[in-house]
Amino acid sequence: MQRDFEQDCGKVPQIADGYDEQLLQAELEILREQVISLQQELYNRDSDIHELEQELWHTNDQLWRLDQEIQMQSQNLPTLPFAEAQELAKQLVQAGYANPTALATLLQAIYQVPVKLQNLGVIPRPSKLVLSQAIVQRRVLAAERSRMRSKMLEIAAQHDTFREEVVRLKNQIAESVKSLDSWRKSECPVPTNASVVGSPAFTLSEEMPPMQVICREGA
Repeated sequence: MQRDFEQDCGKVPQIADGYDEQLLQAELEILREQVISLQQELYNRDSDIHELEQELWHTNDQLWRLDQEIQMQSQNLPTLPFAEAQELAKQLVQAGYANPTALATLLQAIYQVPVKLQNLGVIPRPSKLVLSQAIVQRRVLAAERSRMRSKMLEIAAQHDTFREEVVRLKNQIAESVKSLDSWRKSECPVPTNASVVGSPAFTLSEEMPPMQVICREGA
């Protein structure tokens, strides 16, 4: 047994101390039987595949023969006149069972005659319809552009009006400051040795603080 194992594997397995040699030989025999069983199953599978390949070949051969027979029978069938074939194609198109372009191409290939889609009941879209749609769309865009320009001009006019109002208010504030300064000088004369408690000299600025004029008693 050990010699057979050496011939199969090329080397002698190392047997651990205390291991039963008879048990090892029994396990090796079981493994060999399993290998033989797997080889037989693999052979059976190969045979099944070979049978399936043979059956597939016969099936393809039968299909080829049937195809040849159908072609021969179709050549012997009477061909419909072009007018009848075109009418039949028209009915199929109107019923929604076929594509008119595909049928027209098929009829042209069979009868070698140009076939128009109008002959199959298809109403073509005139180019003027597409052109009118483009014109309408262009007019809509032009109207929208005009509306946007008008809005921009309106906003610009409002901006100019606002700036004019700001300038007017600044001028009005300046006049009010001058009037208040004149009133202070006329109503509250200040001697040379007197002091005025309040804000410094008036200046026109963007933000002017509220002014307080206090006249000392006994002036």
